[in-house]
Amino acid sequence: MPRFSSPTVSGQSSYDSAEEMQSLAAGTAASKHQTFPLRVLMGRLSTMSSSPWAPYLPDNLRPRDVAAKSFDAIEGERNVSKATSGSSEDTMPAYKAEGIPVIGRVWEFSQTAQGSREVQHAIECHTSSDELLSIAGELKGHAWDAMRCPHANHVMQKLVVESQPENLQFIIDSIVDANLCVQAARHKFACRVVQRLVQYCSQEQVSNMVGSIAESAAYVACHAFGNYVIQELLQHPNVTRTQKLQICRDVRERLSSVCSDPHGVAVLSTVMSAGPAEEGALLAEAMLAAPKLFVHLACSRHGHAAAREVLVILQGEDRRRAQEILSAEESVLSSSRYGRLILSHMNGGVEDLNTPGPVLLGRTETADELASRSGKQ
Repeated sequence: MPRFSSPTVSGQSSYDSAEEMQSLAAGTAASKHQTFPLRVLMGRLSTMSSSPWAPYLPDNLRPRDVAAKSFDAIEGERNVSKATSGSSEDTMPAYKAEGIPVIGRVWEFSQTAQGSREVQHAIECHTSSDELLSIAGELKGHAWDAMRCPHANHVMQKLVVESQPENLQFIIDSIVDANLCVQAARHKFACRVVQRLVQYCSQEQVSNMVGSIAESAAYVACHAFGNYVIQELLQHPNVTRTQKLQICRDVRERLSSVCSDPHGVAVLSTVMSAGPAEEGALLAEAMLAAPKLFVHLACSRHGHAAAREVLVILQGEDRRRAQEILSAEESVLSSSRYGRLILSHMNGGVEDLNTPGPVLLGRTETADELASRSGKQ
């Protein structure tokens, strides 16, 4: 509670003005209605003008001699500080490899951010195949750990790209022999190495690895990282036709689970657009047998491309039936951005070329590709 000083000899108050005295008197009257803890808090706030947070108090609580500050102002100060001091991660320059010797310490270096870049630099700038063999030799026995490491996985990818396929067998064996292929395909970092192996090794080398993944295709497809591996397998020539058919069959047999998963529907779109033609037809027929799944697919971001493929693949009576299924749920489709695209396609309209198309290995169809496909339809 604010205190009034005793009158001076002249009988005048020690306050500077009558207005201030009236204000304090009003505050004293109001404080009679405040609880004791609140009065204590208010009293402390009035003496905290030197506190760094005082400028951000509301007007009725901030000490009179403290200027107000907004949080936008402090954010601006922080941005200026970052720009001038360079303390922010965004303003720090990326580490540049110095080319230090890594032989003898490859695994040790590979497990850190800067060390990983040094090993990658050594792989990229190798002067002989013996250097690559030495680096690969030090990673033997650590392949599975390296594939899962946020830093070492980049070393493994670089090694796959730069080495001869026959010198990479130890990586494939490390996951095939331990039955870790499916786990690797679903791992955040290891999935990248799996894709590089498919891209750069021979068909014979990766056959067992691909076969293990194909047996659990639907399980891998319904995963945030695994779906990219399945899409890679469906599109890469290193994967045999038999293995691609096996992937498609497993997806079709578990169609309900795949359609209900946001990652699975992306794989379904790839199966329809890049998989074997006969499997695309069988999937389209399976959609007719599950109208609710078909409508759900038509309304989803990554699945509407598969629904569009169904309308393209089916002919005659089957296409008419598919259109009837969608027309019966026109209100549902109209409430979805992607459903409206399917309705437009059914009615012969022009689709929005800025709308994402099927997701293929993490990319979408370009406007030119989509325009070309629309022209054919």
